[in-house]
Amino acid sequence: MQSDPLQQLRDIHLPSEPGWWPPAPGWWLLLAALLLGLGWLARLALRRYRAGRPLRASRRLMSELKTRFDDDHINTATYLHQANEILKRLLVIAHAESELTRLSGQPWLAALDRLSNSEAFTSGPGKALGAERFSASPNADIDAVHTSIMRLLNSLRPPRNKLTAAATKTTPPNPQPTLPTQEATP
Repeated sequence: MQSDPLQQLRDIHLPSEPGWWPPAPGWWLLLAALLLGLGWLARLALRRYRAGRPLRASRRLMSELKTRFDDDHINTATYLHQANEILKRLLVIAHAESELTRLSGQPWLAALDRLSNSEAFTSGPGKALGAERFSASPNADIDAVHTSIMRLLNSLRPPRNKLTAAATKTTPPNPQPTLPTQEATP
């Protein structure tokens, strides 16, 4: 006969601990959210980098222009004309400041002052970018003009996105009126 049936039972077997792989569904969701967030941040960083491309190109062109002037490859008038062209191209095309397209002389210098938050263009060395650059032999301190332009370029920031750039653009009125079309009668 059996003396004690409980003596014949075996010990309780604990289940093995779960492994780290495969992770629980919550970890998969967290990983997916993290990857989406990183992708979104990378896209924003790429957009910001691309938006700053015209500004970086303008700074590079201005530095090259100054180097050409310092090496006596161009004269003062050429420097002033080309610097003015670089500024206008940057502001009108890349920054969508279309109201600056037709400006020249004192209004142009006032607009540059407004953008730079200074008076370096209307009453400072940048005044040479106005009507003075059209004189037979412009008298300008190119080092001071270059410093003013570089300060302006360094103070500018790329437009936030295409929607804000497009919102600031103004479309010129259509010079030719459109005629109504008449349908042919049978």
